[in-house]
Amino acid sequence: MRTDTRYAKSGDVNIAYQTFGNGPRELIIPLPFLSHLEHNWEYPPLARFLGLLGSLGRVTLYNQRSAGLSDPVPGVPTLEERMDDMIAVMDAVGAERSTVLATSDCGPVAMLLAATHPERLNGLLLYATFARRQGSSALLAGDPSEIVAALTRAWGTGAIVASGAPSLADDERHRAWACRLERLAASPGTIVRLAQTSIEADVREILPSIRVPTVVTHRRGDELFPIEQGREVAALIPSARFVELEGDDHAVYVNSHELIDEIGEFLTGSRPKVDFHRLFAAILFTDIVGSTEQLARLGDSRWRVLLDAHDRAMRDELDRFDAQNIRSTGDGFLATFDGPVRAIHAAFATRAAAEQLGLRLRAGLHVGECELVADGIGGMAVHVAARVVAIAEPNEVLVTSAISTLTTGAQLEFVDRGMHELKGVPKRWRLFSVIHHTAAGPDARTWP
Repeated sequence: MRTDTRYAKSGDVNIAYQTFGNGPRELIIPLPFLSHLEHNWEYPPLARFLGLLGSLGRVTLYNQRSAGLSDPVPGVPTLEERMDDMIAVMDAVGAERSTVLATSDCGPVAMLLAATHPERLNGLLLYATFARRQGSSALLAGDPSEIVAALTRAWGTGAIVASGAPSLADDERHRAWACRLERLAASPGTIVRLAQTSIEADVREILPSIRVPTVVTHRRGDELFPIEQGREVAALIPSARFVELEGDDHAVYVNSHELIDEIGEFLTGSRPKVDFHRLFAAILFTDIVGSTEQLARLGDSRWRVLLDAHDRAMRDELDRFDAQNIRSTGDGFLATFDGPVRAIHAAFATRAAAEQLGLRLRAGLHVGECELVADGIGGMAVHVAARVVAIAEPNEVLVTSAISTLTTGAQLEFVDRGMHELKGVPKRWRLFSVIHHTAAGPDARTWP
């Protein structure tokens, strides 16, 4: 079943992938950071597992950015960048719709794709993953700094791979393969950066918006990723089915017959209908500061010329960041994005464009489920974003906590603005002001 390695372009990054098997069903598998496309085939149990998947349909595996055979990139990859990589691979193999099988650290990015791009998925299969990282084996126990130190000390010895396969503790062939896998997957410094995405990820906010058919599987005795994490994911995704598997191993290729049975049943069963009238998105509102006062000062004619220039600049910047559902609100704009990092960068870009016209903007952002209506989008999430922009200060980019938890690795700093009442919206909301570091991160005028 081994196949040639090819490359898909995701922006400027080359993502390595392999495709094998045949049949009408598409199965996309992002490999965990600890992986190497070609070395995977050197361990017979893993090669056999992949071969069984290939008998169920056309399988596409890929290495995530900075891992295995894909391009190394600086910094910590964001969930959105990783989602873009998955879409780029799907496009490269011509998979308009696919089922995604996501394991370990790949779970959060697959969940983000399922929430924001349900039209690309037939279903979501999750194995031994999490919405937020909790607990760990003794090898990776402790706070984030301790986990990083443990990874650095153990990397390249095979201990990390072995900790996920306790039933193979005495298998010397597995240990030798695991040592080489760790060294081929990434350097110690790189794996620490990649691990940060998993350590800090928290995608619980998006799970209730997932509508694609979902099965969550987890082994009862998994110490590396405890089963409570899988139960939490299944409980938060509407209509998700949770399957508790026997065994203590985390490694997908160990005693995999139960998992293969579940995957086969999921792929060959009937496909439930997906409601495409709802959309999970990052929502941006912008608003010109003091528009009424400027109208009074400039007069109708001069204000209209300035407002037209503002509208053109706003649309240009929003288009540059792949905004959807763009709508003028009179003296501002509403737009949606498939990820919060893109939305934040768009907010800074529109602010910079407005400043060149002598205008000041405020921006408000929220992430949530929207309803697609005749003239654009609606729903409670839109009302929340509108209320947030209303209380933002001039030149401020103000976001809800739901935004801040989804931007790990984006080199953005958030300042807590405390709890707020949002008019007409239930409960109190914690809001954050975004500080954009052009020296440390991408410039708002040129990103991405």
